[in-house]
Amino acid sequence: MISTTTKITLRIILLFTVIMFCSFIPDNFHEFFGDWHCNGSGDVIYQNGSIFGRYEFCNYGDLNYHEATWHWGYRHWLLFAMGIVIFIVQIIDIINTSSKK
Repeated sequence: MISTTTKITLRIILLFTVIMFCSFIPDNFHEFFGDWHCNGSGDVIYQNGSIFGRYEFCNYGDLNYHEATWHWGYRHWLLFAMGIVIFIVQIIDIINTSSKK
């Protein structure tokens, strides 16, 4: 018979293993998640010696200067939120299971 502690430990290992494998999905399916690649923010825009605008290219999320990168799309943020919610639910269930025994 497997003890409660062993069952909980196996659930925790399984939970983190699933999370690690799921972290590879967005890196390989940028188009599905609506991610988009930018060329970076570029330089600050000057006009007549004063700052005219933030940056000449990417101002996504009102970020400061950044190099070329992938920006998350809507589905990517949903996957992230879903992962956090599932993680919290599983942790609560693990705590409830361990406190019952």
